[in-house]
Amino acid sequence: MIHPGEVHTGQAGVPEGWSYRMLYPPVELVQQAIAEDVTSLQSTQELSWVPYFEQPVIHDPELARSLHQLHHSLEMAETTLERESKMLWTLN
Repeated sequence: MIHPGEVHTGQAGVPEGWSYRMLYPPVELVQQAIAEDVTSLQSTQELSWVPYFEQPVIHDPELARSLHQLHHSLEMAETTLERESKMLWTLN
């Protein structure tokens, strides 16, 4: 997990190199996903904070599977609405 606006880089851990997939959801989309789970908030307009992640690496096999499936479904999605819906569903 990398915080919005954070400069970052990476390097291969093995001589053969590496490949990876990244998601860069807009901050507003992450806020919206979180707001849907927080019943005390009236609307996403009340969210002015930037998401913060304490751990840069999350070991969660179920989450990894969900994100992998999301990447594949985003490649197949035909509309922006479909992509945003799939992203929100996964982030929730």
